[in-house]
Amino acid sequence: MTEEEIHQRFQEGQARSYGITPPMREYMPLYADGCSREQVQKTLKVTRNTLYWTNRRILEILGADTMTQAVAIGLRTKMIS
Repeated sequence: MTEEEIHQRFQEGQARSYGITPPMREYMPLYADGCSREQVQKTLKVTRNTLYWTNRRILEILGADTMTQAVAIGLRTKMIS
């Protein structure tokens, strides 16, 4: 997926229709701030299993291989401010 396709797909207000839910959006700024998985888990008060599957789903939706790449996509597409 090209950067243009990603931007087009995740323009403000459209992310949810592609599967990025409001709870998933809570993860991205924490990773962007440099939080570890454990810090994200504690901050959001989710189980390790929930964290794992939510991270996998975010990566799948964004077409990213790592959370670092997902955060970069989120910043470029303004999902993260």
